[in-house]
Amino acid sequence: LHSKFKAFTLVELLVVIAIIGVLIALLLPAVQAAREAARRMQCSSNMRQWGIALHNYHSTYNCFPGLGNDGVATYSIHASLLPFIEQPALVSLIDFKQPLMVGSRGTYYINADLTEVIKTDANVFRCPSDGTNLLYKVAQIGSTAGPDAFARGTNYMFSTGSGVYPTFDVRYPTDGLFYYKSKHGIESITDGTSNTMIVSETKMGDNIETATTSDVPIMRRTAALSSQIAVISAASNTPGSTPALTDPGDGSFTNLKTRIDANTAWTGCRGGAWIWGAPIYTSFNAYYPPNHSLPDIHFHGVGFYGARSNHPAGVNTVYADGSVCFTANTIFLDIWRAAATKGGGETNSSP
Repeated sequence: LHSKFKAFTLVELLVVIAIIGVLIALLLPAVQAAREAARRMQCSSNMRQWGIALHNYHSTYNCFPGLGNDGVATYSIHASLLPFIEQPALVSLIDFKQPLMVGSRGTYYINADLTEVIKTDANVFRCPSDGTNLLYKVAQIGSTAGPDAFARGTNYMFSTGSGVYPTFDVRYPTDGLFYYKSKHGIESITDGTSNTMIVSETKMGDNIETATTSDVPIMRRTAALSSQIAVISAASNTPGSTPALTDPGDGSFTNLKTRIDANTAWTGCRGGAWIWGAPIYTSFNAYYPPNHSLPDIHFHGVGFYGARSNHPAGVNTVYADGSVCFTANTIFLDIWRAAATKGGGETNSSP
């Protein structure tokens, strides 16, 4: 007897497999796009919380928090905002009467009482599209008196301004809302709160120190140019008087590119400690447009730190009125920089 059912031929089976493969290929980008849309929405929600926290802080103290008193040794804006961002567990762990760092200038290291606190993580510190969740090594500075410590990082950065010379030097007043010892209130934002961005995001570093970036993701590394040129004069009471690293405002960045190409020191610590007020960990400026192809650089504790993300084609930004918007990589550089100033007098600073 013969069965009335026929089996698939090899050709038919291959055709079915091919059709299934095509359907998967068509559906996969849609699934990935939906997942990224959800991640971007979560990132936007996180950033909105930081914007609201800034306003709640302002309501309490009649000013916004500063970047810190000294980037080497003081708590970050993130730490200052913890009581206003629904993180009571973290707040309870930190005694702000205790210094973040102990020792003296040039020989600082993390206060032993805080070595466990700085490892604490929370989703509100991180963009889900970044995917990085490392413990970053926070080395002691010039001393063998204390052990190395490890900290959790953050993607969310506070704006120090346009970054145009000399405003990259946050030791002195910049054209942005945040710098060392700043205590600006709403009245300082004369460009208008809806035209002044205060928070954006970055890609966290890969936690690796190298002399070259060959075969590594350069956007996860920061060029350390201090060994090449002394831009900042420590003996001066004003920002560095030799803007040798800066370029004309035409977006060419030719001077920077030359020095970056010759650079022999790279760090992967960008965003590497949410609790620490150092600019490389918790701030950005608008010198680069969003997601620019050149890497961030730092020198003598300050530098050019761009807004970056893994979101397709742009970054999320928070404005001083508390609104969150998505800023495209293609924004004109002068508009992007104008949006970072609190009182530049620009007539069209909204992206």
